[in-house]
Amino acid sequence: MRLCNIVPTFATEISDAEVVLWKDTVLGIKDRVSEANEAAWRAMLLEVCGQLCESARAVLKDEMEERIEGLWTERLFVAEAVANSIVAGVEF
Repeated sequence: MRLCNIVPTFATEISDAEVVLWKDTVLGIKDRVSEANEAAWRAMLLEVCGQLCESARAVLKDEMEERIEGLWTERLFVAEAVANSIVAGVEF
């Protein structure tokens, strides 16, 4: 997600300098690409978690086999936990 958020969505290319910033982050050389990038990928992940929670809640309204219900419940639990971590400012 950090790579997806290196450049604005309207850009068609990623510069070598931007890729180096991302690689340095992935390799542990830097903690983050930039503050703006950090905020952007966290917002993207929060949106994904919201969509996962919404779909899990919709499915869980219907009756289903217990094993399947357990998987959807786990999906909801994990998505909510990740979203709560993002809101709380937990570093990833």
